[in-house]
Amino acid sequence: MSLANNIAPTHSMRSDSVEVGFNKLRFTSFTSFGDEFINEHEAPAFIESVAWFQSLNAIATPQHLKIVKNATFERLVSRTFPFADLAGARIATDLMILTFLIDDLSDVVEATDDTAMHAMSAVEGQVTHVLRGGTPRPGEHPLAVAMRSIVDRAMLTYNPDWIDLMRKEFITYLEMNRLERINRLEGPGLSWTMFENTRYYSSCVLPFLYLSAGMGCTGCPSTVLSVPFVKIMTDLTVNHVAWVNDIVGANKERKEAVNNNIVFVIANDRGLTMAGAVKDAVKRTNQECEVFLNLEHRLHAGGAVVDGDDLFNYIEVLKYWMRGSLDWHFESKRYKVKASK
Repeated sequence: MSLANNIAPTHSMRSDSVEVGFNKLRFTSFTSFGDEFINEHEAPAFIESVAWFQSLNAIATPQHLKIVKNATFERLVSRTFPFADLAGARIATDLMILTFLIDDLSDVVEATDDTAMHAMSAVEGQVTHVLRGGTPRPGEHPLAVAMRSIVDRAMLTYNPDWIDLMRKEFITYLEMNRLERINRLEGPGLSWTMFENTRYYSSCVLPFLYLSAGMGCTGCPSTVLSVPFVKIMTDLTVNHVAWVNDIVGANKERKEAVNNNIVFVIANDRGLTMAGAVKDAVKRTNQECEVFLNLEHRLHAGGAVVDGDDLFNYIEVLKYWMRGSLDWHFESKRYKVKASK
């Protein structure tokens, strides 16, 4: 599989340091995973995707349309799907917008509101039914209809074994969404143990890693995922993407009373200020990035990685996600990086 053309500027203005309040924080992945990347198919995929969701009445209000456009989810896709052709960029953009719409519905549900909890669970149940091979029933939520189309197109066009993993992990994400809503009842006192065992799945990173891998890997996933260190590298990637989201979105999520965020959990667990917790979270994120780089070096040194084979392409997917999601988080209007005290 070949990489899509990169339309990012030759000389990026991106820095490896970011101002968070009075702290100048440096993320290792800015400088460790190659040049900035933007897939050439970004714009047409996004235009088609938005029009499709509007035709399904899944983006039903001007407010939702404005949020989708301001968040530039298409730029996240274009940074993290290096092997996507136009059809792949469209599928990935569709899944990205669908995931946002599910998150948006879930985030406004109060765990004490039994009616809203039941309604949200019904939507998740309809999407889960589709992911398990079912067909949307008449009158079901547009997101279930959208998911059926996304899975069918991905299965038909790309490696079905990797797409099957994507499907299964999205079901797990939906299950964790329910638990995350219940966890809000604990307020800011969410434990580290609960956090690390839910955030990994509620971040919904794994389905996108596997979808991206399905566009770049031709063989059976087990031949890649069974290689020593690869499971650890996958876990480190998920943590990196999720924790960067938490760090950059801390102020946004504090206003929304979200507690499943590494900054809030560290602050509560260690008795730190918000600024101190942000600093500690960045340190942990960088440590995990450094472990990733060490394991990648070991695989190359041991001769396990051959340029262009499935293992090589899968590791490339992980690296593009770590670097690309970081770039996106600091440019998207969805997040504001200001002082946290």
